[in-house]
Amino acid sequence: MAKTLTAAIAALKTQYGDAHAAVWPSTWQTRLYQGDPRDGGVELDTTNYPGYAAGTVGNTSANFPDPDGTSGVMTSAVLTFATPTGDWDDVPSHVGLCDPTGGVLLEVFAVDFGVYADGTPGAGEAVTGQIQVTYPWQVA
Repeated sequence: MAKTLTAAIAALKTQYGDAHAAVWPSTWQTRLYQGDPRDGGVELDTTNYPGYAAGTVGNTSANFPDPDGTSGVMTSAVLTFATPTGDWDDVPSHVGLCDPTGGVLLEVFAVDFGVYADGTPGAGEAVTGQIQVTYPWQVA
């Protein structure tokens, strides 16, 4: 059975935005990682990343607008994930969206967290980025 762009968009809309299905959280817990945590990446720590803490982002259409009708890609709003209190060792590579009650990792995305004046986030520099989501099968 051929998968269609329409079906892919509908599937994404059940997970993200104001019309998400009840099985998905209304608020995501966000965690930052060095490397993909599904492949040995580790969550940032407060020793090497002062001020880091898991955050939250609402699963709303303001943060997760409808997917593009041509490509099927859903691009989030610019989200703020953390604000360091000191210089960080590196720029994170991945963000995890987790269940807000138990912190169970549900989704992982490689994210471009931007460019910082000295190469890494420092005190008071917001760590921001956008999540891009495509449905996990090739659309026809």
